Amino acid sequence: MSNLNTNIVNEDANELLEGQAQVFNHLFGFVHSLAIKSAVELRIADIIHSHGQPMSLSHLASKLESASPDVPCLARLMQLLAWNNIFTVDYNRKPTSKDEGEALYGLTPTSRWLLHDNELSLAPMFLTFTHPSMMAPWQEIGRSIKEGGTAFEKAYGESIWEKGSKDDEFNKLFNTGMVSVTKTILDAILSGYKEGFSKLEGTLVDVGGGIGKAMANIVEAHPHIKGINFDQPHVVATAPRFQGITHVWW
Repeated sequence: MSNLNTNIVNEDANELLEGQAQVFNHLFGFVHSLAIKSAVELRIADIIHSHGQPMSLSHLASKLESASPDVPCLARLMQLLAWNNIFTVDYNRKPTSKDEGEALYGLTPTSRWLLHDNELSLAPMFLTFTHPSMMAPWQEIGRSIKEGGTAFEKAYGESIWEKGSKDDEFNKLFNTGMVSVTKTILDAILSGYKEGFSKLEGTLVDVGGGIGKAMANIVEAHPHIKGINFDQPHVVATAPRFQGITHVWW
């Protein structure tokens, strides 16, 4: 009986420790998102991509837009990102004269989505939703639940749309982030609904279409469609001109 009780106590202790580990994982979960944000801001994926092959830490540091980068800090960042499979790290590759035997960091399918100049890039979206202005509302969820209203309104005293109409920088940040998602989604829609678009006659309206990128992609693929992009005045005011698209606001 004593052995059985001991086993139960040990199992309870193990479960408790596992629970503690989970709490710490969630507590520091933000570290992973902000580490990727730092990599996007530093254009690390772009630097490796431009080099055409994996790079050593010292070589990577020399390509940063900084006169005196903190290499040990960069090393810790890259180790974390490699651990999360954002970049590869190879300690066994034969070094070149430039690498001097250091570990080499390379791209993964994940980090290719963080290339700034790539057509299919989520870098702008990542910078949008990890920006302090977009993170602040998450601090207000508890108050939102207790008092009602959205967390964004609790943080800023106005809706996200009202803030966008008054704050040009925020408006640009939000629109840029949303546009970066459009291409990946629209490719799938255009491919899967090709027959539907080809049979469509007349006008297609995108309500809440932002700066009109989604509608522009549809009309580009199906020029017989007349496109209308419908959104708020402050959004449409920054929208570029697209062939076959009319911007309308309410």
